Amino acid sequence: MKVPFSKPVINETMINAAIECLRNDRLVGGKSVTEFENNFAEYVGTKHAVAVISGTAALFLSLKSLGIGENDLVLTQSATFIATANAISQTGAKPIFLDINNHDTTISLQQLITAIKKYGQKIKAILPVHLYGRTGELGPILEVASDFGIPVVEDACQAHGATFKNKKAGSFGELGAFSFYSSKNMTVGGDGGMVTTNNEELAESIRILRNQGSSKENRYKNDVMGYNFRLNSVNASIGNVQLRLLDSWNKRRKQVATIYHKRFETFEKIGLPPADSDDIKSSWHIYSVRIKQREKLINYLKSKNIETGIHYPIPVHLQVPYVENMGQYHFSLENTEKWANENVSLPIYNDITDEELEYVIEATRDFLGENY
Repeated sequence: MKVPFSKPVINETMINAAIECLRNDRLVGGKSVTEFENNFAEYVGTKHAVAVISGTAALFLSLKSLGIGENDLVLTQSATFIATANAISQTGAKPIFLDINNHDTTISLQQLITAIKKYGQKIKAILPVHLYGRTGELGPILEVASDFGIPVVEDACQAHGATFKNKKAGSFGELGAFSFYSSKNMTVGGDGGMVTTNNEELAESIRILRNQGSSKENRYKNDVMGYNFRLNSVNASIGNVQLRLLDSWNKRRKQVATIYHKRFETFEKIGLPPADSDDIKSSWHIYSVRIKQREKLINYLKSKNIETGIHYPIPVHLQVPYVENMGQYHFSLENTEKWANENVSLPIYNDITDEELEYVIEATRDFLGENY
């Protein structure tokens, strides 16, 4: 049996929606985009959603709409995909990398408070990452942000449908950013992103910025320098179909994660991700375990035709574009570096079969039994 790491879903309903859009909708700025935005805002529980071309664009425009730019600082974590930091840097601001907790991938609250006290008014935003689809203990972060008057931008690019205290990811901060890249829980048949917010002024600012800075009244009148970051109508039509399936897909992912937990919990040498709790319910975008013999496990599963992933092998603060920043803005990132050396992701996708799941579990248990 061959088991892929991920497998995007494109069914006949999505194909038909795309064909219908090609025949009857505007290719750019069509009704499919407006419908997708309205449906996504309703799903997340915010007043506004603005569709853009990628999750990186969603993060970047969120920060730009807050007026963040040269000489500003944004607090985030190094345990993430590099796009999080790139979106900050591309505004002209600098990311300040904070460590994660040892027990999960949530930003360190202690370092967050220390950084705010150290850098003061230079900090213009806090950007926590809902890594692998899990918000973590978001409450204390939001409380600290509120106490110091710092806006929160949620990197919810992996957290479609995840909840914290029964509220959806992307509805807590001043803004939330989502990605629809092809490996995500839901996609748009290509690449795309979405910004969610309850702030009408910020939403309108992002609408203008994504469309070359054109004013709402006159497309040829530009009051600001904008970008070509529009999501096309065909992708939006596919996104509309996938959004209707998202909850059922996430339910299957949770089933898979629960089975993984039960079948691996007796092996002490493998670290499992935090299970769902009453307050935190992950979207299970990634099922990432931690193991010291990572390369051996990966190679063993590869020999069984089972694909795995590492999310992510190099923390952002050690990536070439960001190493130079570490001398000026340095915090201990011990937990982050340990996480980067040990994490490995097992297959989890929307329509993984029971047979595929059992094959992955038995192969992994065989490895753990032989090595431990």
